[in-house]
Amino acid sequence: MLYGVGAGLEPEQIPLILDEQPSLPWFAVEAGPHLGLGGANFRALLELRERYPLAFFCDGLSLGSTDPLNDSFIERLVALVERVDPETLVDDLGWRSVNHRYLHHSLPLPYTDEAVGHVAARIREVQYRFERPLLVRNPPIFFRFAQSTLSECQFVCAVLDEAECYLALDLSALALNARSLGFDPGEYLAALPLERVSQLRISRYATRDGLWPPPDQGELDALVEELFDEAIGRFGPQPTALDWDRRRGGLDRLRSRIERLGARVEARGELA
Repeated sequence: MLYGVGAGLEPEQIPLILDEQPSLPWFAVEAGPHLGLGGANFRALLELRERYPLAFFCDGLSLGSTDPLNDSFIERLVALVERVDPETLVDDLGWRSVNHRYLHHSLPLPYTDEAVGHVAARIREVQYRFERPLLVRNPPIFFRFAQSTLSECQFVCAVLDEAECYLALDLSALALNARSLGFDPGEYLAALPLERVSQLRISRYATRDGLWPPPDQGELDALVEELFDEAIGRFGPQPTALDWDRRRGGLDRLRSRIERLGARVEARGELA
């Protein structure tokens, strides 16, 4: 079972974790680089799993695409999940393939009732094939389709209800989307169903132009922390993954940020 504030890792960060063995409760790792079930990275992943609970993040299902689900990819992912047995499996609520050609990042969907039905059916199929619940993540988006008839929050809530799946709520993406598209993130949180939010995430910032740091990084950091407080107040102390962003420091800085978030959870519990 996942609990507390863990860390999201890239494959090259796993060996350092194995060397240092920090006293962190869990880790989230990318599934894609390990689909071959072999090599040094996979051996490191298995060793990490022996020591810590893991969550898998997989952005290759392309849940919103009009391409058929990629059977070969799913079979390899099922084999990896059976071998490693992660606590949870997360994928983006977006699409990244066209005519079986994959993009580097997930892109948003038009927020319509038709898209809700399409994505929900694919999520149900994935859950059936994995024989476990799937968590979907709200991805960062920088534009809204003119065809959209629903807000992002309405779309997410409708998918969660129709697919009977759960949300890994990315607070960084929520902050960025609220700033980019001009909506109130607090109202978004208040509208999400309590029983469907089962994980929180503070991810590496994605920017439209690739600039780092974002020009408004300080304001974004403050908004993310505010949203974190609101989220744990509404949904309880859900397991939270803080991505280890090497642009913001090494392992000591990561531990410091995790400790600070943990203290906020404890303080919130004392106030409850």
